[in-house]
Amino acid sequence: MEHPEDSDHEEGIGPFESHQVLDLMMPMYSGGKDDFGKELVPPLPLFFDRVSEGRKPVSETKLLGIPLEVLALVVQKIPEESLASLALVNSDCRQLARSRQFASLHFDYSDNTLAIINKLQEEGIERSNHDGVTGKPALGPCIRRLTVATHPGWVTYRHDVELSETFNALPKKEKSKRLTTAYNAFFGSYLTSIQDLLSNRTVLPHLELLDWEDMITLQPSFFDAIAHSTIQHFKIYRVNVAESFTINLPQFQPSRSWPLRSLYLEIIPPVSNIDLDLSCLCTSMLRVCAPSLQSLTWDTCSLNPMNTDGLGPSPRFPSLRHLRLGFLKLRDVCYLQELVHDELNSLDVDTESSSASSEFFNRRGRIPALKIFVWSSFNLHESRSWAFLEANPQISKLSIPMAAPATLLEDRILPLLAQSFSNLTSLKLIWDSLNIPCRAMELISQITTLEQLHLSAGFQAGWRHDWLIDHQVMQRYLRNLPLLKKLAFSRDSYSNGIITNCERYYVDGWRSVDDELNPDHAREIFEEDHRQWILREADGYLEEMPQLEWLYFGQIPMAVEWCPEKGRRTARPLATERDDCWTLLRDMFGWKGLLPT
Repeated sequence: MEHPEDSDHEEGIGPFESHQVLDLMMPMYSGGKDDFGKELVPPLPLFFDRVSEGRKPVSETKLLGIPLEVLALVVQKIPEESLASLALVNSDCRQLARSRQFASLHFDYSDNTLAIINKLQEEGIERSNHDGVTGKPALGPCIRRLTVATHPGWVTYRHDVELSETFNALPKKEKSKRLTTAYNAFFGSYLTSIQDLLSNRTVLPHLELLDWEDMITLQPSFFDAIAHSTIQHFKIYRVNVAESFTINLPQFQPSRSWPLRSLYLEIIPPVSNIDLDLSCLCTSMLRVCAPSLQSLTWDTCSLNPMNTDGLGPSPRFPSLRHLRLGFLKLRDVCYLQELVHDELNSLDVDTESSSASSEFFNRRGRIPALKIFVWSSFNLHESRSWAFLEANPQISKLSIPMAAPATLLEDRILPLLAQSFSNLTSLKLIWDSLNIPCRAMELISQITTLEQLHLSAGFQAGWRHDWLIDHQVMQRYLRNLPLLKKLAFSRDSYSNGIITNCERYYVDGWRSVDDELNPDHAREIFEEDHRQWILREADGYLEEMPQLEWLYFGQIPMAVEWCPEKGRRTARPLATERDDCWTLLRDMFGWKGLLPT
């Protein structure tokens, strides 16, 4: 691949292309620290016979004579820092090392990324000239997972483009020149190279998961390339398309289907054409992967409802077990009728996203296989119909991740759960008030089947934390839950006697430390004092509920373990810094998409 920094720029690009480059520089606002528990478990390395593509070992070492299953276990146990040394032994050992080193790749536009792309392109050329094979063991067969997420720093490094006052102050001609060079290099060379590699099944024969995080405009040819690939799990996050189109499947697939097992689909129209109808593209993707799809997340940031009526017959989804529709608005129920079937195990949906959805779920009735229900509705109130929830008392997990009125939770939902949901083991609720009343805690304490519980109250975003939690009250009621093993409180806050406004406890708490200290030192002391405070509160829960195994409050995740020195079970922080743990709690009390093993 031609190095992006060496690409000749052409005549100046337009505003659309300029924005495409600048979009790569845009940081994602997360609202807070959300790192703990998000670490992806790397995929297991493939067996030696697969990464060597059936070649017999050239080495006579006894290591390669053991059963493939045992050899794979041995490779997994080798320290990561020793893999480079293993690769130097011989070509067979190099391939064994590669099976771990390159099982999961992150394309971030770095020097390493470009070097790997160049290597894969060379392998592709060699295969095309030698009937699909390479003379030596290749890198491509070792790759199982690929994440494409460009780091803004590499765009700046290569093209002197950045989001800054300095760049904005440059003469118009100079800015246009840099943006043109960057656009042609990234979108003309870099993305095209990735697209060509993805569509070449001989270069990446074992690629199973593609996680596309670059929020850019993708062309129809990109989607056609993905349909030609070997991937089974596809995540495409908030990308734009400039036009409406359908997926074209390769002719060599006689079934005319795309054998995806999981799909995370979030496509949005460009700002320049906010009314673009995405229904045709989305339904065409679903139609071709429907027979094999096991997990589907279908979401959008568009305010326009999807219209699936009149786009051909709705496909059946016989293998689908996990469905998340996010904030998707459907104008009709054609696809809902096929997606929400009796074999569904997990459902995350805003039942009130449209009048069609509301009417559908009011009449849907019981889903026999449903175990997890995440009710992601913004507008839950007493006038809404509860027919769908009432029809599914067999569920074991219920999450209502949006703040709901206290009267609704205490007069309708909690009495219903305590009376009829005898299999409920997991519950998440959020109050839209500044506290959780004792009456609500009394009702929760009657759901004695609970094994994990997540409660929250108050403002749910940003720096403001206005739920002044009373742990003594929580312990008094929750000790009546004999099976409870995991307990989480989020958006909870505290008052240390000096900073009396709990809203700003996490922001200004360090100011209560001796003013003579420098701010950094004061923050360190505050964080340590807060950590010790939370650990003391955790001890109180463990005295009342000895069966607890995991805790989260005060923005600190904690494991429970035996402490020989103290002769009792104590809480141990699992993170070195406070963390909102938003993703961890969402997955723990809901469900997460399928990943390859």
